[in-house]
Amino acid sequence: MKRILVVDDEINVAGAMHEGLRSLHDCEVFVAHGGHEAAFLMEKHPIDLLITDFRMPDMDGLTLAMRARELLPSLKIILISAFLDEGVTERARGVGVTQLLSKPVRTRDLRGMARQALALP
Repeated sequence: MKRILVVDDEINVAGAMHEGLRSLHDCEVFVAHGGHEAAFLMEKHPIDLLITDFRMPDMDGLTLAMRARELLPSLKIILISAFLDEGVTERARGVGVTQLLSKPVRTRDLRGMARQALALP
């Protein structure tokens, strides 16, 4: 069973991503509403895929990605943002983000990226 952690401070967005990913075969999807909550969950429960928003009030997605990479070196990370530019993209790659996805997120695209990251059929 693969474990996915979705992180977004907007409850509706996190819920929509959770719903969109629940149908993935052999996957368990968890939700956190901020970076600190996500970091706590990752310390307690290893995950295979982190899907995180970039801009969050308590900890940004790049800082979370760095912490996640320290805890779980082989973790796949998808960064989601409405503010993807060259600077963000370069910094994301530097901290080990696997894939980038622009907001608004289409469920089909998110599921496809998750399947690819986790090597699911």
